[in-house]
Amino acid sequence: MKSREKTFRVVGTVLGLSLLAGIALQFISNEGSYPSREESQQIVDRMNSEYVNDTYGGTTPEETLRLFTDALKKGDTELASKYFLPEDRLDNKKYLDEMLKKNEISKIINDIDSGEVSLSGDKAFLSIFENGRKVAGLVLGKNTKTSRWKIIEF
Repeated sequence: MKSREKTFRVVGTVLGLSLLAGIALQFISNEGSYPSREESQQIVDRMNSEYVNDTYGGTTPEETLRLFTDALKKGDTELASKYFLPEDRLDNKKYLDEMLKKNEISKIINDIDSGEVSLSGDKAFLSIFENGRKVAGLVLGKNTKTSRWKIIEF
């Protein structure tokens, strides 16, 4: 009986130590994947700077949409992407580039030009209708740092 208890203790101790070693290894291997406090602050400062220095967009939602469609009419997806939030620009530029290649930019322009804008505080909604039914929409928001309107949902 005593040898059985001793075996359980040894096995339990080995399993416990193995578990602790595994947890320690997991912690050590993940340690480098998280930004340090300084790196996190740099990321926040960079994003804040992008918002503070963002001069693209109109003083009204309608002006932002006009500027956006003017850029699209010229085929300038780089400029058109500036009317989105800084963190969304790259993805939206890729999408607009695809639409340009497919010759479908004119559909986006026509939809925006035929849409109806409604305001609700610092948000604006562009509703796009077909045959009297709402089929799509855009959401715009005001950059509180510059009072410029940006496309926040496309």
